This record gives sequence, structure tokens and C-alpha cells, in this order.
Amino acid sequence: MKLFFVLLFFYGSYALSCTCARFEAPNPDDKTDLKDNYWYSGRILSKEKVDVAQPFGRIKYKILIETDFSGELKKDTVDVYSSTGTCGLRMEVGEWHLFSSRKKDKLFVSVCDYHSRKEEAHEDILKLKKHFKIN
Repeated sequence: MKLFFVLLFFYGSYALSCTCARFEAPNPDDKTDLKDNYWYSGRILSKEKVDVAQPFGRIKYKILIETDFSGELKKDTVDVYSSTGTCGLRMEVGEWHLFSSRKKDKLFVSVCDYHSRKEEAHEDILKLKKHFKIN
């Protein structure tokens, strides 16, 4: 019986959960967040699981950019990545979202980052248009 508990202790499964305690989601009211992140809206064109050999794979979403608020993406479509783990953002093809992504090599989104569906984003879109001087 002792052997069972020893084996369970060393080889038992464990659960990983998402915590956003390391940082706050970017805020469209914060000038530093506006500067340090890409802000864009668009529709999900496709999604594909990638990096499946990793403990938590990734989902690659192709997004048709409707508005590039920060003016830095310079593309009609972008690839955006999210985790298949508990922090990953779940989106479906055809959905429209407003996003922020930290300025890195690849665009990543998670439940810890700013994101909003169209029906919930009206006020934030107005703030972004005002800040970035978009009509």
C-alpha cells in the first residue's frame, strides 16, 4: 500500500489552471497599454491546431483585419496564436473580436489579454478611435 502512495506522489497526474495574476489585461483607457500593444479588430477566417507535440498545443487563428487601430500591423490578415490550455482563448470561425496583443514576434491572445466580441466592444472602439485619431 505504501508503494502505491509513493508511486502516486511521483507519477500522479496534476492539474494546471490558468492564472492571470502575473499581469493585468491591457486596458484601452491606459496610455501605456495603448502604446505597448497592438490594437485591432477582425473576423476569424480559420483556425488550426499547431505545435501539438507540446504539453499544451496552440491554435493558430487567421484573422481578417477590419481595423488596425495602432496602425502597425500593415496586413489584411494576420495569424494569431492561443494556447489549447486553460488560458487559451476559444474562438470560432466567423466571430468578430476586438483584440490587444503584446508587441512580440508573433501575435498571441489569451483569456488574460484584452479581447471583446463586437456586441460588447462599442465603448472601447470609440476610445481607441479617439486615441489613435481614426474617424
